[in-house]
Amino acid sequence: MLPGEIKELLKTDEGRDKLYKMHIPTFELVDKYADELEGKDLLDEYQLKDTQQKLTGAYMKLYIVSDTADTVKTNAELDFFDREAEKLREAGKKVTVSDITMQARAHSRDLRTIRNTFLRYSVACEKGIVTCQSILKKQTNEKSFKGVDHTGEAPEEPKPSAEGWD
Repeated sequence: MLPGEIKELLKTDEGRDKLYKMHIPTFELVDKYADELEGKDLLDEYQLKDTQQKLTGAYMKLYIVSDTADTVKTNAELDFFDREAEKLREAGKKVTVSDITMQARAHSRDLRTIRNTFLRYSVACEKGIVTCQSILKKQTNEKSFKGVDHTGEAPEEPKPSAEGWD
């Protein structure tokens, strides 16, 4: 999904709800792999690679939404602050930065919530990816120490020939 499409959805409550619902399968995928990684002894190289690949895809989707939502949230806060400060200046009143900042933060509450939801899941993906990478690296090192190649075969020891034996 492109950032422009995400920005459009973030403009309304209905759009934010739609964006969230569109990503429920991705959230569930992350939850599924969180359950699988929790307390299981994952030693199957192919399962680890599959998990890593799926979590990477989920991370990419979730991060794009969370980062776009962060930009939209920040811009909404700045726009709100600017509008409110201008109103106060026009009315001849003193602009109190801390008050307007808190109002701006309250105004962007829904954007912050959706940003944090997507960010939490993207960070969870990242942790799962790193875990898979660590286990795969450990397996690769262990195979290397044992002399096992990428196919899982160990090289055969050369047999001494009868020649040269007297």
